[in-house]
Amino acid sequence: MPKELSKKYNPKEVENKTYKTWEENGYFKAKVNKEKTPYTIVMPPPNITGQLHMGHALDDTIQDIIIRFKRMKGFSALWLPGTDHASIATEAKIVEALKAVSYTHLRAHETPEHLVCRLLLEKKKKKQKKQNKKIKKK
Repeated sequence: MPKELSKKYNPKEVENKTYKTWEENGYFKAKVNKEKTPYTIVMPPPNITGQLHMGHALDDTIQDIIIRFKRMKGFSALWLPGTDHASIATEAKIVEALKAVSYTHLRAHETPEHLVCRLLLEKKKKKQKKQNKKIKKK
């Protein structure tokens, strides 16, 4: 008896399994092929606020189309997740966080400004890693 399709798509049933398979098989790892011309796009991640919007979706869609097109044309195409490129939102978050800094987390020779930057960057890296993982799934 054939399996009936659900009326609603449940991404967790499909995407987690697929993503795990892709990670286990190294599909997210760049492989150098010296016989092909390289082509790379660095994917800028969302800013520190972590708010994804239609601009991110449009930008990622266009980049995805270009990378696939170049790959079909025989290029060794790499779509590489990048790092924050503007830092305007990062600066706003740092200024906001400086107002509420706790000095109990200071390391030796660390100013309150350094502490805030360190903590925000650690938080940002975790958030970007999570967001990039979500973007790869789509």
